[in-house]
Formats: sequence, structure tokens, C-alpha cells
Amino acid sequence: MPDSPSSALLKDAPDFIPVPLARARYDGWLPARQRMFIAALSATGTVDAAARAVGMSRMSAYKLRRRPG
Repeated sequence: MPDSPSSALLKDAPDFIPVPLARARYDGWLPARQRMFIAALSATGTVDAAARAVGMSRMSAYKLRRRPG
């Protein structure tokens, strides 16, 4: 079975440690979604496109960036 586009993105993504969250929401920035965002950001070069690619907003990506961790 060939690799899916998302697994190909993850393979080429830089090493990344997800931001730890006090509470995980199923529709929030789970570690897997954070990894996919970084992979998409690496591929697209824009926060807006990467956030949309993982079903999140640009503003929520910037909020995540400001969190400690």
C-alpha cells in the first residue's frame, strides 16, 4: 500500500516535540494534530495554510505558540 499524503508530509517534517496541554480536547491541538501542522507548515510556509490543512484556525495556531512548553 503506498504512503498516504499525510504520512509523506510527516516523513519530511522537522523533529518536533508537541506543546503539552493541561486538557486534551478531541477537536483541539492534540499532539498528532500539532505534528501534522508542523509538517504542513514546513511544506506550505504559511501558518494560515498549515492551520487550514489540519482543520484549525490561524489564530488558534498563534495562541498555541504562546503557550509555555
